[in-house]
Amino acid sequence: MIRKKILGFALTGALILSSSSLAYANEVIPISIDEVELISIEANNFGFIDISENHWAYGDIQNLIKEELITNIWSGDVLPTTLVTKQDFATLLDNTFNFENDIDFSDYPLLNQLYNEENSDENISRIDVAQAITESFRAKDWNVATTLMYPVFEDTNDIEGAHIGGLSFVFNASIMRGLPDNTFKPYDDITFSELAASINRTLDVIAIAQENQFYEETSDTNEGSSTDSTDVITSYNDLMETATVIVDSLDDESLKEDYKKQLQSIELTRDGYENKIFRLNTLISELEQHQ
Repeated sequence: MIRKKILGFALTGALILSSSSLAYANEVIPISIDEVELISIEANNFGFIDISENHWAYGDIQNLIKEELITNIWSGDVLPTTLVTKQDFATLLDNTFNFENDIDFSDYPLLNQLYNEENSDENISRIDVAQAITESFRAKDWNVATTLMYPVFEDTNDIEGAHIGGLSFVFNASIMRGLPDNTFKPYDDITFSELAASINRTLDVIAIAQENQFYEETSDTNEGSSTDSTDVITSYNDLMETATVIVDSLDDESLKEDYKKQLQSIELTRDGYENKIFRLNTLISELEQHQ
């Protein structure tokens, strides 16, 4: 049974903003002027007190917040350099892959360890994250087409067993590509910012895997039919064009703007084309009532 760690985000102590410092409880942390707006928005909700828009993981962290993948995990201050425990990683992984309670993890050594053993306070290493992500795709039975290059880093010659397959998968799927100095640092504990980047890339791969699964299921359901991925994409594009034309024809500017945002949401969502087509059909039916 997957153990959930449900913790609401809360800041303890007084929060006082100025143009030069952040007073948090009894500690004063210097900040730059361009960080003030970010802190005033994010610190009240998540406790991120040292992440500016210039930080390399800023976009990745913001997306995890937007996708609501971390709001039940970390409490208080979370810094880019915060080390991630196995329990926090397990919860984030479950939030990302939506494991069913009846999944048997016995065939997946790292997942079995994360969800069935008591080691929650230990930090998790980069190579274990790689292996766990790889096992998660297998547990969900999602096929991912990748290149077949074996990564060569200066510090991975001594890894063995399941870690080899994990490293190869995350490298070829562009989930974890190593560091600029051609190292992977496999046994270093992963930081919050590193994990945020890896999970965001994982979300992209999941979206592709789900679309592939949808195409396979469509092909199996429609034996003898010419329906394939091209037909599905064409149907989606046709529906999007139809909806856009109807929205542009609306006289009510406020209503038009609202529907444009809904179309943009459908276009940018990570859902597969099946869900996008369903949402577009629903939206078009609603739009026709305004014509």
